[in-house]
This record gives sequence, C-alpha cells and structure tokens, in this order.
Amino acid sequence: YFTISAAIALVAALIVTIFGNVPINAQTGRITETTATKEFITMRRRWDKYQLVRGSLQVIGFVLVVLGVAIS
Repeated sequence: YFTISAAIALVAALIVTIFGNVPINAQTGRITETTATKEFITMRRRWDKYQLVRGSLQVIGFVLVVLGVAIS
C-alpha cells in the first residue's frame, strides 16, 4: 500500500507541475522589464502555492517509497 500511495502522490505532484507551475513559468518567460505588470506579484504568489503543494507531494511520495521498500 505504501508503494501504491507513493505512486499516487508522485503522479499528483506531476499533474500540479504540468497544470499549475508550467503555465505560470511560460507567462513569466515572456515578461520583460518593460512589460512587467502589477499582476506579476499575484502570479508569483500563485506559483509559490503550486510549488508548496508539489514539493509536499514529492516529499510524501519519497517517504512512502522508503517505507514501502523498508517493509518489503
């Protein structure tokens, strides 16, 4: 069960990355000094939230993999 739970957590982290962080990264990549807006801070805070969720899921996935291997 630990290994299956780890796989679910890591797939969820991948989904958050693809649908949360990557679009914001693409928007950020198009910003220049002359096109930066006040919405950048809002966008950055949204990215930080996605990053927190993604990182937490990755840590949980890693811990579950370790537990699954240790118990096997």
